[in-house]
Amino acid sequence: MKRANWYADHPAACTCAECTARGADMRRFNEATAGRGKIGRNEVCPCGSGKKYKKCHGV
Repeated sequence: MKRANWYADHPAACTCAECTARGADMRRFNEATAGRGKIGRNEVCPCGSGKKYKKCHGV
């Protein structure tokens, strides 16, 4: 059985609402973590979601 890949259905330049929101989240996350060392799994995620890092971007 092949694993489903989220990116398999979306080209790199996709402009659907889901892809746009994901891109904005990743930009915000990258700006918040620039110059920072390692993020602890139980710290609040720097993307601003309010979730712990392990449940948000620490997949």
